[in-house]
Amino acid sequence: MSIGLSELSDEDYKKLRYEIIANVEGEKQIAYIDSKGYVTIGTGFNLYEPGVRDLVLSELFGIREDEHGEIHQQLSAIFDQ
Repeated sequence: MSIGLSELSDEDYKKLRYEIIANVEGEKQIAYIDSKGYVTIGTGFNLYEPGVRDLVLSELFGIREDEHGEIHQQLSAIFDQ
């Protein structure tokens, strides 16, 4: 048996990576605690990671740190636990 290699475009790589993660983790539309104890949403969006958390809060919920400082801080503290 031999293994063949092929080059993927960035777009194809991202699609394949998403499919693999979705098959392993599932696609959950609510926040949940992942196998490592992190609050996660969707397919592998770890809300413990500040960059991901800020993007999710901003794009999905319209909560931006510069506009909603106290709410943003409170939610960040929850995800950091």
